[in-house]
Amino acid sequence: MDLLLDDDEREIQDLARDFFAAHAGPAQAHSIAAGDAVTSLIASSAELGWFGLTVSEAQGGLGLSQKELVLAHREAGRALAPLRLLATTIAAAAVADGEDVSLLARLLSGDAVAALAIPVTSGYLLLDADSDTTIAVSVGTESTTVSAVAVTDAEPADLIDAATPALKISALGETLVSADAGAGSQAVLAVAAAQVGIASTCLDLAVTYARDRTAFGKPIGSFQAIKHRLADVAVALEAADAQLAFAATAAAEGREGAGWEASVARLLATRAATAATSATIQTHGAMGTTWDHDAHLYLERATVLDHVGSRGSALAHSVLSGTGVTP
Repeated sequence: MDLLLDDDEREIQDLARDFFAAHAGPAQAHSIAAGDAVTSLIASSAELGWFGLTVSEAQGGLGLSQKELVLAHREAGRALAPLRLLATTIAAAAVADGEDVSLLARLLSGDAVAALAIPVTSGYLLLDADSDTTIAVSVGTESTTVSAVAVTDAEPADLIDAATPALKISALGETLVSADAGAGSQAVLAVAAAQVGIASTCLDLAVTYARDRTAFGKPIGSFQAIKHRLADVAVALEAADAQLAFAATAAAEGREGAGWEASVARLLATRAATAATSATIQTHGAMGTTWDHDAHLYLERATVLDHVGSRGSALAHSVLSGTGVTP
């Protein structure tokens, strides 16, 4: 198993980083949180083929592997890209396993917009949804379900992530596709990649500030209370990133147990994102708690992603019991 990136994979990573730096980022997230309309990026993303990364070329996709999927969504997470991009990619991968050629074409072209669905009391929350949303994606440990959804009677919902508009609906519509564990594994990997991207950016922010900010004539990063905590975050991030690369490579090569590896990656990515976002705010002190600073945007996005699919003790139990996502 070769975990190192080849030239083509580095090109995908660089392309994704440049694209999301130009079309997303904290500035856009701040404007959305302030009430501005979401810049969907759907047309630009569809033109580059982001929604069909792992969809075969015969079906209109790029025919790439889970390794490229992870690289792209890691950069999307770093840039706080709108979650509809993640949802539409997951939906396309699930639909590609079925026979609905028309729906797949609509997703790949951006004509159909998907939203991640989270079950709540008396209904569902649709993340990053608006009047154009027609597809809901539910991520499970063993499958991914794609449903039709009508938002005509939806109610606006407030999330902790102010940069992610949400709608509450009482029920999902017709189930269009219930994809197998392979698509479920891809969904888990994509979410984990976004979480690792968030953790990576937050660690960069915290380390830069700890080097530049001085107290008592020294950089605050020289104080044990700060440097030890950031060292712990770095270890958590390295573990999550390494496991994510291993899981993506295992999935790309069709190895036995690849689904379980994806669940482990998701568990470690969740812990890394939680640790990194809170440590970033703590390192920045009072400034880190202000609305104008970027730190809260990453904490809020990490919190929302934590609720997508299995989480917490349920996810840990699936990993420890050896179930997780089967290949």
